[in-house]
Amino acid sequence: MIDFTNHRVLVTGSTRGIGRATARLLHALGAHVIAVARSEDDLAELASSLGERITTIAADVGEPDDRARIEAAVTEKLDVLVNNAGTNVRKPTSAYNIEEAERIMRVNYDAAFDLCRKLRPKLLESTHAAIVNVSSVAAVRSMSTGAPYAASKAALDQFTRYLAVEWAPTEHIHGIRVNSVQPAYIDTPLAKPVFENAARYKQILAATPMDRVGQPEEVAAAIAFLASPAASYITGATLPVDGGMLGGML
Repeated sequence: MIDFTNHRVLVTGSTRGIGRATARLLHALGAHVIAVARSEDDLAELASSLGERITTIAADVGEPDDRARIEAAVTEKLDVLVNNAGTNVRKPTSAYNIEEAERIMRVNYDAAFDLCRKLRPKLLESTHAAIVNVSSVAAVRSMSTGAPYAASKAALDQFTRYLAVEWAPTEHIHGIRVNSVQPAYIDTPLAKPVFENAARYKQILAATPMDRVGQPEEVAAAIAFLASPAASYITGATLPVDGGMLGGML
Protein backbone atom coordinates (compact mmCIF):
# COMPACT_ATOMS: atom_id res chain seq x y z
CA MET A 1 0.00 0.00 0.00
CA ILE A 2 3.00 2.31 0.23
CA ASP A 3 3.27 2.85 -3.50
CA PHE A 4 3.53 6.31 -5.04
CA THR A 5 3.41 5.30 -8.70
CA ASN A 6 1.69 8.08 -10.68
CA HIS A 7 1.74 10.33 -7.61
CA ARG A 8 3.10 13.84 -7.79
CA VAL A 9 4.72 14.93 -4.51
CA LEU A 10 6.22 18.28 -3.56
CA VAL A 11 8.91 18.37 -0.88
CA THR A 12 10.29 21.65 0.46
CA GLY A 13 13.83 21.79 1.80
CA SER A 14 14.46 18.75 -0.38
CA THR A 15 18.24 18.82 -0.84
CA ARG A 16 19.45 18.21 2.72
CA GLY A 17 18.68 16.11 5.76
CA ILE A 18 15.12 14.90 6.20
CA GLY A 19 13.92 16.60 3.02
CA ARG A 20 16.52 14.92 0.84
CA ALA A 21 15.85 11.51 2.41
CA THR A 22 12.11 12.02 1.87
CA ALA A 23 12.51 13.07 -1.76
CA ARG A 24 14.72 10.06 -2.47
CA LEU A 25 12.42 7.59 -0.70
CA LEU A 26 9.22 8.81 -2.35
CA HIS A 27 10.99 8.76 -5.70
CA ALA A 28 12.14 5.18 -5.07
CA LEU A 29 8.51 4.30 -4.30
CA GLY A 30 7.44 5.56 -7.72
CA ALA A 31 6.59 9.23 -7.24
CA HIS A 32 7.29 12.15 -9.50
CA VAL A 33 9.09 14.47 -7.09
CA ILE A 34 8.81 18.25 -7.22
CA ALA A 35 11.88 19.29 -5.26
CA VAL A 36 12.01 22.78 -3.74
CA ALA A 37 15.15 24.28 -2.21
CA ARG A 38 17.13 27.53 -2.32
CA SER A 39 20.28 26.26 -4.03
CA GLU A 40 20.13 25.62 -7.77
CA ASP A 41 23.38 23.66 -7.55
CA ASP A 42 22.02 21.37 -4.83
CA LEU A 43 18.82 20.85 -6.80
CA ALA A 44 20.81 19.99 -9.91
CA GLU A 45 22.82 17.41 -7.94
CA LEU A 46 19.62 15.85 -6.56
CA ALA A 47 18.05 15.73 -10.01
CA SER A 48 21.17 14.11 -11.44
CA SER A 49 21.16 11.46 -8.72
CA LEU A 50 17.50 10.59 -9.31
CA GLY A 51 17.65 10.77 -13.08
CA GLU A 52 13.98 10.98 -13.98
CA ARG A 53 10.56 11.82 -12.56
CA ILE A 54 11.85 14.98 -10.90
CA THR A 55 11.06 18.66 -11.30
CA THR A 56 13.09 21.27 -9.43
CA ILE A 57 12.07 24.71 -8.22
CA ALA A 58 14.71 27.03 -6.77
CA ALA A 59 12.89 29.07 -4.14
CA ASP A 60 13.14 30.36 -0.59
CA VAL A 61 9.86 29.33 1.03
CA GLY A 62 10.30 32.06 3.64
CA GLU A 63 9.69 34.69 0.95
CA PRO A 64 6.11 35.38 -0.25
CA ASP A 65 7.18 36.07 -3.85
CA ASP A 66 8.98 32.72 -4.02
CA ARG A 67 5.92 30.91 -2.67
CA ALA A 68 3.89 32.54 -5.43
CA ARG A 69 6.40 31.17 -7.95
CA ILE A 70 6.00 27.69 -6.48
CA GLU A 71 2.24 27.98 -6.85
CA ALA A 72 2.58 29.06 -10.47
CA ALA A 73 4.98 26.21 -11.24
CA VAL A 74 2.60 23.49 -10.02
CA THR A 75 0.37 23.22 -13.07
CA GLU A 76 -0.84 19.62 -12.67
CA LYS A 77 -2.60 17.77 -9.89
CA LEU A 78 -0.66 17.31 -6.66
CA ASP A 79 -1.05 14.23 -4.49
CA VAL A 80 1.29 14.99 -1.58
CA LEU A 81 2.72 18.15 -0.04
CA VAL A 82 5.57 17.72 2.45
CA ASN A 83 6.29 20.95 4.31
CA ASN A 84 9.78 20.15 5.49
CA ALA A 85 11.86 23.32 5.03
CA GLY A 86 13.08 24.70 8.32
CA THR A 87 15.67 26.94 9.90
CA ASN A 88 16.94 27.81 13.34
CA VAL A 89 19.25 30.05 15.33
CA ARG A 90 19.97 28.68 18.81
CA LYS A 91 20.20 31.45 21.41
CA PRO A 92 18.80 32.43 24.79
CA THR A 93 15.54 34.30 24.29
CA SER A 94 16.97 37.66 25.33
CA ALA A 95 19.78 37.34 22.77
CA TYR A 96 17.58 37.21 19.66
CA ASN A 97 16.91 40.22 17.54
CA ILE A 98 13.42 40.47 16.09
CA GLU A 99 14.60 39.82 12.54
CA GLU A 100 16.06 36.44 13.52
CA ALA A 101 12.90 35.42 15.34
CA GLU A 102 10.67 36.53 12.48
CA ARG A 103 12.77 34.66 9.91
CA ILE A 104 12.43 31.42 11.89
CA MET A 105 8.65 31.83 12.01
CA ARG A 106 8.43 32.70 8.30
CA VAL A 107 10.32 29.60 7.19
CA ASN A 108 9.03 27.10 9.74
CA TYR A 109 5.38 28.10 10.00
CA ASP A 110 4.28 30.84 7.59
CA ALA A 111 5.59 28.93 4.56
CA ALA A 112 3.60 25.80 5.43
CA PHE A 113 0.46 27.83 6.13
CA ASP A 114 0.72 29.68 2.83
CA LEU A 115 1.72 26.72 0.65
CA CYS A 116 -1.21 24.67 1.98
CA ARG A 117 -3.54 27.47 0.96
CA LYS A 118 -1.93 28.08 -2.40
CA LEU A 119 -1.67 24.42 -3.43
CA ARG A 120 -5.08 23.30 -2.15
CA PRO A 121 -6.72 23.50 -5.62
CA LYS A 122 -4.09 21.14 -7.05
CA LEU A 123 -4.40 18.80 -4.07
CA LEU A 124 -8.15 18.64 -4.63
CA GLU A 125 -7.50 17.26 -8.11
CA SER A 126 -6.07 14.13 -6.44
CA THR A 127 -8.21 11.27 -5.18
CA HIS A 128 -5.87 10.66 -2.23
CA ALA A 129 -4.39 14.02 -1.27
CA ALA A 130 -2.18 14.24 1.80
CA ILE A 131 -0.13 16.89 3.55
CA VAL A 132 2.66 16.02 5.97
CA ASN A 133 4.21 18.80 8.04
CA VAL A 134 7.63 18.27 9.59
CA SER A 135 7.43 19.53 13.16
CA SER A 136 9.69 18.69 16.11
CA VAL A 137 9.65 17.25 19.61
CA ALA A 138 10.62 20.83 20.54
CA ALA A 139 6.95 21.70 20.03
CA VAL A 140 6.06 19.96 23.28
CA ARG A 141 9.20 19.93 25.45
CA SER A 142 12.28 22.02 26.08
CA MET A 143 15.07 20.91 23.75
CA SER A 144 17.43 23.90 24.05
CA THR A 145 16.52 24.78 20.47
CA GLY A 146 15.54 28.36 21.22
CA ALA A 147 12.09 29.76 21.91
CA PRO A 148 11.27 30.94 18.35
CA TYR A 149 11.94 27.50 16.88
CA ALA A 150 9.87 25.77 19.55
CA ALA A 151 7.01 28.24 19.08
CA SER A 152 7.08 27.83 15.30
CA LYS A 153 6.83 24.04 15.59
CA ALA A 154 4.05 24.21 18.19
CA ALA A 155 2.14 26.49 15.81
CA LEU A 156 2.72 24.01 12.99
CA ASP A 157 1.30 21.11 15.02
CA GLN A 158 -1.82 23.05 15.99
CA PHE A 159 -2.24 24.18 12.38
CA THR A 160 -2.02 20.50 11.37
CA ARG A 161 -4.79 19.50 13.76
CA TYR A 162 -7.01 22.41 12.78
CA LEU A 163 -6.55 21.97 9.04
CA ALA A 164 -7.19 18.23 9.24
CA VAL A 165 -10.63 18.92 10.66
CA GLU A 166 -11.37 21.78 8.27
CA TRP A 167 -10.27 19.99 5.10
CA ALA A 168 -11.59 16.47 5.78
CA PRO A 169 -15.27 17.06 4.87
CA THR A 170 -14.70 19.25 1.81
CA GLU A 171 -16.82 19.50 -1.30
CA HIS A 172 -14.22 17.15 -2.75
CA ILE A 173 -15.41 13.64 -1.95
CA HIS A 174 -12.01 12.44 -0.79
CA GLY A 175 -10.94 15.43 1.29
CA ILE A 176 -7.32 16.18 2.18
CA ARG A 177 -5.56 14.38 5.02
CA VAL A 178 -3.18 16.49 7.11
CA ASN A 179 -0.66 15.02 9.57
CA SER A 180 2.71 15.90 11.06
CA VAL A 181 5.82 14.15 12.29
CA GLN A 182 7.81 15.21 15.35
CA PRO A 183 11.47 14.24 15.00
CA ALA A 184 13.78 14.50 17.99
CA TYR A 185 17.50 14.90 17.31
CA ILE A 186 18.25 13.63 13.80
CA ASP A 187 21.65 13.38 12.13
CA THR A 188 21.21 16.35 9.78
CA PRO A 189 23.27 19.43 8.89
CA LEU A 190 20.94 21.57 11.03
CA ALA A 191 21.72 19.48 14.13
CA LYS A 192 25.43 18.96 13.47
CA PRO A 193 26.59 21.96 15.57
CA VAL A 194 24.74 20.51 18.57
CA PHE A 195 26.39 17.11 18.19
CA GLU A 196 29.85 18.70 18.07
CA ASN A 197 29.40 19.64 21.73
CA ALA A 198 30.43 16.40 23.44
CA ALA A 199 28.72 17.18 26.74
CA ARG A 200 25.45 18.12 25.01
CA TYR A 201 25.59 15.02 22.82
CA LYS A 202 25.94 12.87 25.93
CA GLN A 203 22.88 14.58 27.43
CA ILE A 204 20.88 13.90 24.27
CA LEU A 205 21.71 10.20 24.34
CA ALA A 206 20.90 10.00 28.05
CA ALA A 207 17.44 11.47 27.32
CA THR A 208 16.78 9.03 24.47
CA PRO A 209 15.79 5.50 25.49
CA MET A 210 17.11 4.09 22.19
CA ASP A 211 20.51 5.61 23.07
CA ARG A 212 21.19 7.14 19.65
CA VAL A 213 20.14 9.98 17.41
CA GLY A 214 17.85 9.27 14.49
CA GLN A 215 18.68 9.07 10.81
CA PRO A 216 16.93 11.15 8.13
CA GLU A 217 15.74 7.98 6.42
CA GLU A 218 13.84 6.98 9.57
CA VAL A 219 11.85 10.20 9.50
CA ALA A 220 11.35 9.86 5.74
CA ALA A 221 9.80 6.43 6.30
CA ALA A 222 7.26 7.90 8.73
CA ILE A 223 6.45 10.67 6.26
CA ALA A 224 5.99 8.14 3.47
CA PHE A 225 3.58 6.13 5.61
CA LEU A 226 1.46 9.13 6.56
CA ALA A 227 1.38 10.33 2.94
CA SER A 228 0.40 6.94 1.56
CA PRO A 229 -2.93 5.11 1.14
CA ALA A 230 -1.77 2.87 4.01
CA ALA A 231 -2.70 5.77 6.30
CA SER A 232 -6.00 6.50 4.56
CA TYR A 233 -7.96 6.80 7.85
CA ILE A 234 -5.36 8.88 9.68
CA THR A 235 -5.67 12.65 9.77
CA GLY A 236 -4.91 15.28 12.39
CA ALA A 237 -2.23 13.06 13.93
CA THR A 238 1.21 14.01 15.16
CA LEU A 239 3.67 11.12 15.04
CA PRO A 240 6.82 11.35 17.20
CA VAL A 241 9.95 9.94 15.55
CA ASP A 242 12.11 10.36 18.62
CA GLY A 243 13.67 7.13 19.82
CA GLY A 244 11.37 7.24 22.86
CA MET A 245 12.43 10.72 24.03
CA LEU A 246 8.89 11.91 24.71
CA GLY A 247 8.32 8.88 26.92
CA GLY A 248 11.20 9.95 29.12
CA MET A 249 13.65 7.90 31.11
CA LEU A 250 12.93 6.29 34.46
